[in-house]
Amino acid sequence: MNLYTLLTHSAQAALDLQRPDGSMPPGHNGLYHDPETPVRNTAHWLLTFQKVYQITQVDAYRQAVQKALRYLCQADLRPSG
Repeated sequence: MNLYTLLTHSAQAALDLQRPDGSMPPGHNGLYHDPETPVRNTAHWLLTFQKVYQITQVDAYRQAVQKALRYLCQADLRPSG
């Protein structure tokens, strides 16, 4: 299995995790288990979805990119501007 195949398989599984608002589930910060917001994980998955769309041209990844962007561009996610 090459890197692009692994990346594509990961992105395919992540499509099922994307919420209707475009966000991805929050996580935690490794060893310390500090809770993270969905913003951080969504930003990372946005890059993954974009790369997989670039590789495959599969529309589901383009749609995931658009949903993630809409979510991340919400003003209420940036209370300090």
